[in-house]
Amino acid sequence: MESSDADIALEIPVNIAQPFENSDTIQTSIYPTQQVQHLFLNCRDGACTDRKVRQAIGYALDPEAICQVVTAGCGQISNGWYMPGVIMEVYDEARE
Repeated sequence: MESSDADIALEIPVNIAQPFENSDTIQTSIYPTQQVQHLFLNCRDGACTDRKVRQAIGYALDPEAICQVVTAGCGQISNGWYMPGVIMEVYDEARE
């Protein structure tokens, strides 16, 4: 990007784009995407089969700090499978 080889670059990871925010020659725009990151635990075998271990991991994690590091300060915490602000339509058989 710095060599002026590209007129436009899309979907550059935030941590790569951030150094260019104060550039006089490169314009950057950071915008929301549909990308969601998840942390999964193997609960079928190993230490995470124990509910108390899973609870301890949950208490030990700092979701806000993880979000800030992973998204270079540009992300939001989602308490579900989808990004914040997504409205889910629930199928209701009775409405048909």
